[in-house]
Amino acid sequence: MAAYLIPSVFEHRVELIGDFTWRYDVVGSLKDGSHPLIKLSANLYAYQNSAKKESAGIGVDFVKGEDPDAKFADQTLVQISLKVML
Repeated sequence: MAAYLIPSVFEHRVELIGDFTWRYDVVGSLKDGSHPLIKLSANLYAYQNSAKKESAGIGVDFVKGEDPDAKFADQTLVQISLKVML
């Protein structure tokens, strides 16, 4: 899910993104059970060029849960990064 905070005021510069995934293992697999994973992002775009669909800003990402790309290892991650879309 993605939402923009008061788009008429902030002109789509404040973006909030949430993603929740819940996976279940097949019975008899190596690691039976369920694996929740939540990802949250908040982005603030300081530069936007609507004609060229370009933007740049900063963002904060939060991830907690069991990562399927790392054999469902439990993880918690907070990351601050530069966001650029060209």
